[in-house]
Amino acid sequence: MRIGLIAPPFIPVPPKQYGGTELFVAQLASYLHGRGHQVVVYANGDSEVPCELRWRYRHMEWPLPDANAGLYKSMTHLAWAVADAGADVDVLHLNDGMGAYVANQLVKAVAPGTHLLLVGDPDQLPSVGAGEVLADLLGAERFPVTRLTHIFRQGAGSGIARNARRINEGHLPQFGGEVADWPWSRRTVSWVGNLYARSVLRAPVRDL
Repeated sequence: MRIGLIAPPFIPVPPKQYGGTELFVAQLASYLHGRGHQVVVYANGDSEVPCELRWRYRHMEWPLPDANAGLYKSMTHLAWAVADAGADVDVLHLNDGMGAYVANQLVKAVAPGTHLLLVGDPDQLPSVGAGEVLADLLGAERFPVTRLTHIFRQGAGSGIARNARRINEGHLPQFGGEVADWPWSRRTVSWVGNLYARSVLRAPVRDL
C-alpha cells in the first residue's frame, strides 16, 4: 500500500529537539516502512527518514520570523503536498488542521468515486488556515458520521478532554476536584491574564 504522511514544513522529521508532531510522523513512517508499505513523507529537505522524502522547502525554519510568514508557508506546503499525494497514494495522513484552501486542493486531487474518510477531533483548535472544515461538515449533518466516545490518549474522566469541550461550548474550564491532569492550567490562565492586562488593556488584573 502507498501511504502519504504530511508533516508541517518548519521542523525536520525526526526533530533535533522540539517537535512532537515531527517525532510522531518519523516513528509512524519507520513502522509502516518496516511493515513493507511504500511510504512517502512530505516535510522539509532537512528531514531524514527511511523511505521516500518529498519537500517544497529545502531547509527547516524554526523559530519563525513572524506569524504571517508561517501561515503562508504552512498553507503552500500543505496545498502542494495534498495535491501531489492525492493522485499518488492510497492512504493520506495529514498531521495538521485542514482549512478551506487545503480541503479544496484535496477534493480536486482525489479521483472520482474515491471514498474520502476524514478523521479528527472537533474539540481541537481550528486550522491555521481559514475555515473549520471538519466542524462544518459535522454541523451540516449530510454525511455519515461515526463518533468515538472512548478516550485513549488521556485517562477516564480526563480534565484535558473535559475542559477542551467546555471551552469550545463557551464555558470556563474547571480546576481541582476530579480534574487531576490539569495542574498547570490555573497558573497558565493567571499568566495570560496578567500579560493581557499589562500589554493590551494596561489595567490591573483585578479590573478584568
